[in-house]
Amino acid sequence: MPIANRAFALAVLALATPSSAGALPLPGAEMPYTYVSRRQELRDALMFFGRNARIATDVDPDLKGDVEQPAGAVTRQAYLAFLSSRFDFVWYFDGITLHIVKRNNLISDTIVLSNRVGADVLRELQETGVYEERFNHLASPTSRVLFVTGPKVYVTRLRAVAKDLDKASVPAMMIMRGRVSTEQSRGTATTVAQPTGTSGQAQAAPKTAE
Repeated sequence: MPIANRAFALAVLALATPSSAGALPLPGAEMPYTYVSRRQELRDALMFFGRNARIATDVDPDLKGDVEQPAGAVTRQAYLAFLSSRFDFVWYFDGITLHIVKRNNLISDTIVLSNRVGADVLRELQETGVYEERFNHLASPTSRVLFVTGPKVYVTRLRAVAKDLDKASVPAMMIMRGRVSTEQSRGTATTVAQPTGTSGQAQAAPKTAE
C-alpha cells in the first residue's frame, strides 16, 4: 500500500468515531463514500459530499484549502472526520442541514437559568437528543449558570432547550384567599380558605341563618 494511502487509512480508523448517544447522527454515516482521486477546492469537496449524501450543507466561507485525496472508498463519517482533522473544522447535523464551521469561528455562550442549577439542566440535556459531547460544556453544581461552546446553530438550539427545561421545573400553584365570616349563633369567628374564582374575586359564602 502506498504511504499516502496508508496514512489516510490510519487517520480514518483513528477519527471515525460514532456520534454521541442521543445526538442526531450523520445520515448514512456508515455507508461507503466513493470518490475519484483529484485535486479539489475544500469548499467544493464538502458541497459535493453533501449532494452525494442528499444532505443540505452549509459551509463556513472562511474555510479554505485544496484537497488531495487518494482514490478509494470509506464511510461518509470517516471521510468527513479525515477532512475535519486536516482543515481544522467541526461539523454538526441539526436534523436537516449539515453545518461545517471553522474551529476559530465557534462561539461561546453563558446561559443564565432562573430556577435550577446548571448541572441539573445539563444532565437532562444529555437525555433530550440535543446534547453533543464533541462540544464544550461547563455547568455549576451550585449556581444557575451553564456554559457552552460550539457552532452557532448548536449553541442557539441548546440555549432554547435549556430555557424550556428551566421553566418546566416551576410547579403550578393555586392561589387561595381567606375570608372571615362570623358565626353569630356561636359568637365565634372562622377563617374560610376558598379558591379564587374566574373573575379573580373570592366566591361568596352562604349566609348564616338568623
